[in-house]
Amino acid sequence: MEQAKNTKSVHLGRPQQYPGSPLNVSPVFSSTYIAGGERIYSRSSQEAVEALEEVVGGLEEGKAVAFASGLAACSGVIDSLSFLFHRPISVLALLGSYTGTINQFEARFRSGQILYKGVDASSTKSFCDAIEASSGVDIVWMETPTNPLMSIYDIEAIASSTHLVGGRLCVDNTFATPISTNPLELGADVVVHSATKYLSGHSDVLGGVVVTKDREWHGSLVTLRTLNGAILGPMEAFLILRGVRTLGLRIERASGNSLSLASFLAAQSQVISVNHPFLGDESSIEIAKRQMRFGGGMFSFDLGPNPYRAELFCESLEIALNSTSLGGVETQVERRARQDGKRVSEGLIRVSVGIESIDDLIGDFRRGLGRAFAF
Repeated sequence: MEQAKNTKSVHLGRPQQYPGSPLNVSPVFSSTYIAGGERIYSRSSQEAVEALEEVVGGLEEGKAVAFASGLAACSGVIDSLSFLFHRPISVLALLGSYTGTINQFEARFRSGQILYKGVDASSTKSFCDAIEASSGVDIVWMETPTNPLMSIYDIEAIASSTHLVGGRLCVDNTFATPISTNPLELGADVVVHSATKYLSGHSDVLGGVVVTKDREWHGSLVTLRTLNGAILGPMEAFLILRGVRTLGLRIERASGNSLSLASFLAAQSQVISVNHPFLGDESSIEIAKRQMRFGGGMFSFDLGPNPYRAELFCESLEIALNSTSLGGVETQVERRARQDGKRVSEGLIRVSVGIESIDDLIGDFRRGLGRAFAF
């Protein structure tokens, strides 16, 4: 019988059970192993890392490879495909993707490591048109919902266009998480996660994971991770694995809080606009609900062109934290123009909603609006 995502997140990646055996995988801090066993050196494999890979791979319906950070995982995708093709690869990326990823692609392009083109597509159709108009694309890179505008794109349609031109589709699934969305089941070829965010869920560890159903690509990912020394550390793997055990509960609670808080803000006169997967444009909502089991904990809203008002709002909050990250149990806010510059308006605030009482969060945001607009 096929198990639910919540059940898989709790029970996959457990050690072999026998009388007196430990319930959980322990972090093993040795770098070197006695000869004759399965493992030789922890740069290649490690018990806690393999347990984490089993869980995330099971949730995404593929085979997972864990990396030292989310950007290391992104590098692993690009390097492993180039390794398979024996040449620099061509990347076509949706510009709504994570800024760090886009910065990496641009730096690689400038140094001649890859061919690269960024596409500023306002809809699924315009992105599909851009893909189909391109030749020689090896990999299309996207995320949905996007960061920070929460734009929704149809993964199935984009996968179809990508395969039509002979490319492979990579979906950054950090925002949605495998509890909500499974891109491999929608036609994507590879999925990447910043495990620093929702998978760990406690804002205390760095990590990344890549998942694919392609055995050859999986082997290339493992090989390049070993050669580049990019494997996740044992304690980091242990912490992320512990976080994944509660992923289903956290996503369900954060999703409910997020929709309630976004709906509250949408009704406030001081708020120009609210961006949430399950609010706004009906066609986007239809796509979101078709490929997302939950709306997720992320949304953004705009307080207008005055950056000082937006900063004052963030600084006035007493519960939500003014910080640059997301996916933790605590609610976090950030004026995104500090990071994304001209990509977003000066008053856009990104919110990563945590698992606190929704009444407390609404009260906190109401107070913040009052203080920000008191002058």
